[in-house]
Amino acid sequence: MHIWIFLSIIALILLAIYWNSRNAVWGGLMLGIIVGVLWKIFGEIDWYAVIKVATISTLLGFSTELLGMLFDYFKNHDNKVLK
Repeated sequence: MHIWIFLSIIALILLAIYWNSRNAVWGGLMLGIIVGVLWKIFGEIDWYAVIKVATISTLLGFSTELLGMLFDYFKNHDNKVLK
C-alpha cells in the first residue's frame, strides 16, 4: 500500500513539473485513465485499480520523456555513439 502512495506522489510531482506543455507525461496519464475506465466498465475492477493504471502510465510517460532527452543530448553533443 505504501509503495502506491509513494508512486502516486511522484506522478503528481511530475505532472506539476510538466504542467504547461503537451508531452508524454500528460499523454500517459490520459491513456491510463482511458484504459483504466474501460477496464472498470468491462472488467469489473475497483476504482483503486484505475488509479494504479493511471499512475503507472504517467511514470511510463515520464520515462519516454527521459529517453527523448537522452537521445537529444547524444545527438547534440557530437558523440560517436550515434554515428
